[in-house]
This record gives sequence, C-alpha cells and structure tokens, in this order.
Amino acid sequence: MEVTISASALELRQLLTAFLVAKFCPDERQLVLGNPPFEAIVQEALAQFIKLEGDEEFRRLFERSYLEDQEINLLASQVSDILSGTGLDRKDAGELLEQISAPALLSVALKNTILGRVEV
Repeated sequence: MEVTISASALELRQLLTAFLVAKFCPDERQLVLGNPPFEAIVQEALAQFIKLEGDEEFRRLFERSYLEDQEINLLASQVSDILSGTGLDRKDAGELLEQISAPALLSVALKNTILGRVEV
C-alpha cells in the first residue's frame, strides 16, 4: 500500500498525536493496531514530520521513557497475542513492539520492561 500525505508540520504533529492516543487507549486500539492502512498512514506521517521538523523535534515530542503499568501490560499483551496468533518467533517481539507503539519512540529501558512481560 502506498500512502502520500501533504500536510504542514502542525497538522502532522496533530495527526501523530491522535495516532498515539488511539494506540494507547484500550477502546480505540482494537480499531487501529495491526490495521495495514492505518499503519501505512502512521509511517508516512512519521516520515513527513521528520522530513519537515527533523529527528530531534520528533524525539522531543514522541520519545517515552515512562508509561503507566496498565499501558505496559497492554503493549506486552498485544505483542504476546500477535506472536502466538501468527507463529512469529520471540525474536520478532522488539520489532512488533516498535510497530505497535509508533509514533511513540520507546526508550531502551522501557522497551526492555515491556518485552520482559511478553508471554509466548
């Protein structure tokens, strides 16, 4: 799937923030996680935002080193469900987590905490 987005930096920031909220809200995340068109839009919006504002601004706005325990468990369970449902190997968990949590950029420590709770 190819997605093209033409938007200002502010519009992209608002779009990415909406994606972030949708992915971390228990009710809305069922509609967006693993949805190929939605993921394509997220990736294109990320690419365009970084192109316009730069990697430093992206990190400033979307880097996360802390999440509530409920959010950590939510992400870990989502990775677990995908791994068990697709037959992917445990080594794919980190890449899945990045995909699921985008546009959030998780710190290494936070990523390790979440991956430590993944059950396969």
